[in-house]
Amino acid sequence: MSGQEASFKKQRASIDVQQRQNAPYGGTVNGTRPSWAPNTNEAATNFSFAGENFMVLNINALSNQKAKEYVAIFNVTQAGNTAEEADKLLNDRINAFMTGANALSISKENLYVDMVSFLPRYELVATKKVFSKKTYTETPKGFILQKNIHVKFVEPEILDKLISVAAKNEIYEIVKVDYIVESPEKIYQELRNKTFEYLNQIVSLYNKNGMKLDSAYKITAENTWATYPATRYSSYQAYSSVSMDAVKGGTQVTEAEKTQTSFYNSIPADNYDIVINPTIIEPVVQYSYNLRIKFTLKERTPFKEIKREKEFIMVTPNGEVKTLKID
Repeated sequence: MSGQEASFKKQRASIDVQQRQNAPYGGTVNGTRPSWAPNTNEAATNFSFAGENFMVLNINALSNQKAKEYVAIFNVTQAGNTAEEADKLLNDRINAFMTGANALSISKENLYVDMVSFLPRYELVATKKVFSKKTYTETPKGFILQKNIHVKFVEPEILDKLISVAAKNEIYEIVKVDYIVESPEKIYQELRNKTFEYLNQIVSLYNKNGMKLDSAYKITAENTWATYPATRYSSYQAYSSVSMDAVKGGTQVTEAEKTQTSFYNSIPADNYDIVINPTIIEPVVQYSYNLRIKFTLKERTPFKEIKREKEFIMVTPNGEVKTLKID
């Protein structure tokens, strides 16, 4: 083993240890997998027997696809004493943001502003009437206006620059980022083609070993689903332990506040037979395809005992040949 390989394995071991230390503590995945998705604790391809003459095969395929475009949504909120004031202050901030976005080569066609809410703020004012007790009445004190800015861009690095432009204009809320992948039907078709090629290889291998799956009656079912990065983030809290020497010595221990963070936790590839674009270094859209095949094998011919009668041939002195049957 070369020094470089040894160094890499040492670094890899260090990473694995760190992941084991951090991820299990308070880690929860945001999002659930469909009931037909591969079980993370089981192998992807598996045969199972549904009966003496039935066999079921599951094949799972995964495709990791980078987004072709992105759409980020920024929320802008503005308060004002009057409706006109709130509207003017908000539009000034939005126009300044859009000017900054244009400087990043984002055209006006890729910017869209939609209205979210326009609500008055109330306060209680005491009123005194001649023939009644003092009462409190809600009266408008100001207005709150909210709008969303939709920004479409191609290069993911643009998002950092957009956030800087937003911060300069006191826009601090990024609602979400959508990942856009072109022609998902072509992705599913590629997964389907590769899965059936893999199936034919399995059937051919079984045939060579005397198990005729190609002559079996087959029923198939398939499922498809896509997982977007927003649902694949896990959170964990930094793990550390208190020194036992300090506890035994009676020293008062003040635990430090543990940092809680999150990380992109993609669907693991080890649960799939087929993986397209296995190496990923950024959040991607993950397309999954599951094929389930039920083979109905030919029934075995039952063993039938053939009973043979004993026969003897006798030749008489006169030269006649006679057949004698004995039960």
